[in-house]
Amino acid sequence: MSYLFVYFKKVTNFAARYSMNNNIKISIYNEKNIPTL
Repeated sequence: MSYLFVYFKKVTNFAARYSMNNNIKISIYNEKNIPTL
């Protein structure tokens, strides 16, 4: 049971990090494209 909980925590940490990286990429992309709009 505890092993499964640790695995779940790792997965959620990875998902949170991945979505944060995506948000940073999207914001950088938008900042680059604002002048061309």
